[in-house]
Amino acid sequence: MSSLIHVIGRDLTMKSLMSLPRYNYACIASLNRSFRELIRSGELYRLRSTHQVIKHWVYFSCDPLKWEAFDPVNEKWMNLPMMDTDLGFQFSDKESMAVGTYLLVIGNDMLGPGIYKYSLLTNSW
Repeated sequence: MSSLIHVIGRDLTMKSLMSLPRYNYACIASLNRSFRELIRSGELYRLRSTHQVIKHWVYFSCDPLKWEAFDPVNEKWMNLPMMDTDLGFQFSDKESMAVGTYLLVIGNDMLGPGIYKYSLLTNSW
């Protein structure tokens, strides 16, 4: 992978990116292929964890298909992509939990139990 920001080098670039709030990651990933690969690889999340840069988010859903994430430190909201589910799952009771870099939503779809997994790394279900 390239040095990302050539002038300051890879190590200083990574240290700088580790301190940014996660809601900025979509903007970072849109800069170029190297930044997109960095965000999707999970390397930045691993470095944050190693250096104990941990920021908690709260996930909300008041609509069967829409989820939002709230960063209580920076008081910022982030919309997650829409879930692609069947009607059974949309209107069933659901439980959710965050595990590592995933949000898991568990409920029942038309064929029985269903689990949907949102990835923070790819910003997709």
